[in-house]
Amino acid sequence: NFDCVVSRGSHSEEICNANFSNNTFYDTIYVTANGFGFRIGRDAFYDTIFTDVDGFTEDFDKLNPSWQGIAPSTVHDAAIDAYETHPNKKIIVHFMQPHSPYFGEKAEELRETLRNQGIEVCQRKPEKVGRAESDDVTSVNTLLEAAKQGILLPTNSERCLRYVDSLIEKFKGKIVVTSDHGELLGERYGFHRFEHPQHLHVPELCEVPWVTIESGARPDVVEEPPEESVDVDEAAIEERLRVLGYKG
Repeated sequence: NFDCVVSRGSHSEEICNANFSNNTFYDTIYVTANGFGFRIGRDAFYDTIFTDVDGFTEDFDKLNPSWQGIAPSTVHDAAIDAYETHPNKKIIVHFMQPHSPYFGEKAEELRETLRNQGIEVCQRKPEKVGRAESDDVTSVNTLLEAAKQGILLPTNSERCLRYVDSLIEKFKGKIVVTSDHGELLGERYGFHRFEHPQHLHVPELCEVPWVTIESGARPDVVEEPPEESVDVDEAAIEERLRVLGYKG
């Protein structure tokens, strides 16, 4: 069943505050690669799992530990572990894709396409993948920057959706696939805008899909006192947000 709903914001921090702050969900586990989500939701759920470097898997470029934590495979594996360990809990799984940064085979193909056009992509520090060595080569910071310049329009969603499909096959009960917000890709609101600024409540950012799937009998969900909050270094959260482009 496919529908469209209106999100409560245009940015992850805004949305997590609107949904999690001053609330308790002690029948739910929140698995997230989003630093804002973990910071805001860490005391709201029965357990909050931040996919940091302990979730390392081998199927993506080892550019930086923060990339490891946002890989869809890492989030997927953490969600499976939570599901198998706590079958009597609801689970929210917060993937980051199609959010930047872009990695995997498709991203490398796009970077190679740019190189063939004399454009070298230099990832956010310290995830540099190269610097232009000649005045004849244009340098852009990220694939998103290339999109802003009209060079290409990157996508990061297909890679993630494979892992969403895997969770749908594994999980039983009522499953909802949705998004916290959308993305602006050059739409004109005062000027041509990209990404997803806070408090810009426009259809492209706030209208999100809501796909409902019924997969077998629903488990008996139990509300219990929360697990002891996991201590994650604030520096690790800040680094995650920086890699995602939220911090300078």
